[in-house]
Amino acid sequence: MLNGSYESLAAWEQAVRLVERVYRVTGDFPADEKSGLAATLRRAAAAIPGRIADAHGQADPSAAVNMIEGVLGQLRELHTHLIVSHRLRFLSSWRLGRTRKLCVKIERLLDALAEDCRAEAAQEATTERRAA
Repeated sequence: MLNGSYESLAAWEQAVRLVERVYRVTGDFPADEKSGLAATLRRAAAAIPGRIADAHGQADPSAAVNMIEGVLGQLRELHTHLIVSHRLRFLSSWRLGRTRKLCVKIERLLDALAEDCRAEAAQEATTERRAA
């Protein structure tokens, strides 16, 4: 896919920050929710940077785009769980707002990354047509 390490991707770095934030905010959830919604949020958040790293490692940019779209879906799922947590009064409006901002930032970074991969795929297709 793109040059460099996945650790140099802004989307990956921000996704790691999101995991840290989700772990902090779910630490204040009621004890009976630690294995419920808190665990669901933590799993969803923790999967995001791993899936970004996996997408970065794809040799085929089109496959990377598909994986990034999957990460975007997971990010929307996480965001939905955060809203539910807020509605259940496990998460304050302030914490929801801060976490939501980070989700939006990651979404924009992933959109840009997917666009870069699409451009790379188009360039590869053009090169292959010229060679044929």
